Amino acid sequence: EDVAEGEEREDGAERVSAEEVLEKGQAKVGHREEKEGDAPGLGEEKIDSSLADSNGEGQRKRKGVESSQEELRGKDDVVGNMQPGNKKKKTAESSDVPAVTVVENGNALWDGRSSFLKGEGESPGPGCTSVVTLISKDYIACANAGDSRCVLSTDGASVELSEDHVPEKISERTRIEKAGGTVIDGRVVGDLNLTRSLGDLFYKKDNKRTAEEQLISGVPDVMVYKRCQNLDEFVILGCDGLWENVTSEDACTYVRKFWQAGRAPKEAASALARKSISPDPVASEFYGCDNVTVVVLYLSSPPKQN
Repeated sequence: EDVAEGEEREDGAERVSAEEVLEKGQAKVGHREEKEGDAPGLGEEKIDSSLADSNGEGQRKRKGVESSQEELRGKDDVVGNMQPGNKKKKTAESSDVPAVTVVENGNALWDGRSSFLKGEGESPGPGCTSVVTLISKDYIACANAGDSRCVLSTDGASVELSEDHVPEKISERTRIEKAGGTVIDGRVVGDLNLTRSLGDLFYKKDNKRTAEEQLISGVPDVMVYKRCQNLDEFVILGCDGLWENVTSEDACTYVRKFWQAGRAPKEAASALARKSISPDPVASEFYGCDNVTVVVLYLSSPPKQN
């Protein structure tokens, strides 16, 4: 369901355009109910992060799942970044600049970003989606371009912190048609089944249009959420290879079992990636055969069991 800019979603968040956040330096914040007795700030928490990555060749061949784990202690902010493509690497790291300050002040290397989005160069080259989260003790900010997704588990419920950019969305389809393109069989000009990405410069060559107006845009949607520290449990980031076979709710339910049992996010991410891969490509009509990348970030420890 499309949500107009400035319109509040049912989960309490508002959609914020990249221009508002990065150019004007104004981030709209969607508030979720905060209860008394919130846990200490993120600077006093232990943040566990993990990435699991599975490469699929075409729709038939897949390689093993690799996973790694990193623990970040005593940091005010955590950046979780996943860019599935030909090269993948773990990029969860700490930041000396408060996350919300980065978003509000537009401290995002805007000049370099704008230059990249102009699509200079002749080679169309590859492309990839990107979903990024910045987590502070009070806020979670998420930026995404494409159909990778970020999901928060809070008090056992799943909350999507990003919206998929696909041709079925009315706002995305309208932009494509204004740029002279069409949607054929759920794909932009019959080719890509997503509407925003990094790279894919072949679709960003119209010099009469801004980066936001191209057939395929590289401009992200940015959303900011107020944290409920006594309720927020973990965050999952995954590329479309995960979400085509697993719903946001199912993913949170599955990872929550690992979180409640005190098992490492490394195990949760790896197991979730494996769960999404089809054991029988023919029977699944090749769903679950794409490359899969998963990042799991624990935001808190589970309550102790009696």
